[in-house]
Amino acid sequence: MTKRLIPYGYRMKQGKLCLCPEEADVIREIYRLRLSGVGVYAIGKRLFEQRLPFFSDSRDKSIKKVSAILYKPIYTGSRNYPVIIDSSSYVRVQQLKTSPFRQRVPSSEPTDHPEIHWQYVPSEEISRSECLLSQLLPDRSIDRTVIRDRILSLAAQKYQCIKELVNDESSD
Repeated sequence: MTKRLIPYGYRMKQGKLCLCPEEADVIREIYRLRLSGVGVYAIGKRLFEQRLPFFSDSRDKSIKKVSAILYKPIYTGSRNYPVIIDSSSYVRVQQLKTSPFRQRVPSSEPTDHPEIHWQYVPSEEISRSECLLSQLLPDRSIDRTVIRDRILSLAAQKYQCIKELVNDESSD
């Protein structure tokens, strides 16, 4: 399949960017499934098995395409793209992202101290900041120090969302 120049869900009509209704429906379904708890892998596999044109290359590519669709803010109307997904759905999907900070792998060696797990629970403010930052990054007119400061601020916000969970089995 050839590389698309226009993102999935859109097409050019008389020189204007507009929705492709069939593809926009697929995007809405992807978001609906993800928000109902279906994983990215399962959604991608399902679309591949349905042999939808954009998702029929391979199962792995289908899964990657679903992931890209779920994490692109353009579907909320950013960068002058027509709206397919409302911003609150986009933010909720971003909160479902897995994170390397989600949990520390426990040691297999016995210890006398409680087991500690880390949990990363991003706030809506973090998701909005990520969305705003992804919109600002392509803009070459913005001062690099502004971008750097926003990235550092976002990193600090994310750090504040990491919670230490102590699992003390002796208190049971």
